[in-house]
Amino acid sequence: MRNSRSVLTVLLLLALASFGSGCGDKKSPTAPSEPRPQTGILAITELSVSAYGPPGDVTYILSLRMSETTGQAAVIISSLTMTLDGGRTATAPVDSARLNAGSSERMNNVSWKDTSGAAASSRLTITMGYRADTGPGGSATASTAVQMLSLVTLSGVVTNRNTGAPIGGATVEVSSLTGPNVDKKTTTDAGGRYALVVVAGAFNIRALANGFTGQSFPIDIASDAPFNITLAPTPAAVEYSITGTARTCSVTYRNSTNGTSQSRVTIPWSFTRSGTTGDFLYVSCQIDSGGDTGSIFVRILKHGAQIASASANGFPNIATADAVY
Repeated sequence: MRNSRSVLTVLLLLALASFGSGCGDKKSPTAPSEPRPQTGILAITELSVSAYGPPGDVTYILSLRMSETTGQAAVIISSLTMTLDGGRTATAPVDSARLNAGSSERMNNVSWKDTSGAAASSRLTITMGYRADTGPGGSATASTAVQMLSLVTLSGVVTNRNTGAPIGGATVEVSSLTGPNVDKKTTTDAGGRYALVVVAGAFNIRALANGFTGQSFPIDIASDAPFNITLAPTPAAVEYSITGTARTCSVTYRNSTNGTSQSRVTIPWSFTRSGTTGDFLYVSCQIDSGGDTGSIFVRILKHGAQIASASANGFPNIATADAVY
């Protein structure tokens, strides 16, 4: 059954996507089917449906489990029919979905939109037609009440933590813990403002912006709520490099957060660490091998751009450079 999981999910999505085309059919209204015992070899053993949105833009979210009940025959799902209030239906073939004998399969959070103009239905019925490798085919039906979900607006301003200035062009996205808010996102305007309409409940909100360290927060809201976000600028890249024709040198360096450190390195050499505005970096490099007539060149860089340098030639000469970021 593992191989059929992705196939069946895709096919169900295709079937649900065709719902809008079936909503305009002229049919006599029929009442949704009530749950009934399954007499065949396929059963829909669990079904839950939730919905949100105004008439004409209703999103339904469906989760179900289906099982082959005899343990003796593989089942090929051959059709899928969804029925909503008023007898509105959509049907699609799903010829390649296979359920092995005795197996069970769950599909979670499959969603589709009804853009027919109708309000959300109070009940939904699913009928799956099937054929078996051995024995007759049939159908399995399940019906359930539709749970209406509340929509709320989450809004606020994204600002620079150091200066308080708004950050335009920041991305704000949510991922749901209790509802269908997965991959919902927006971008802040020039004033750093954002607004997202989400399903009430618990989710994570994440903010990202170029030049800033991203932040993620857990949120739990039941009604419209403001939520302002501050982002810290990404620390500067504190770097130095040593190049030249000398073989080795002894390097002494220190900075605002680390004390003096000394090491013997082979040229060429480079070092990178995170730093912040105002960091101090001191580098001193001495050609340390007797008879070494080579040269050294010390560079201090900020985001790849040189901001200080020094050079020396031959043992035991020293090149010293320092800079404030």
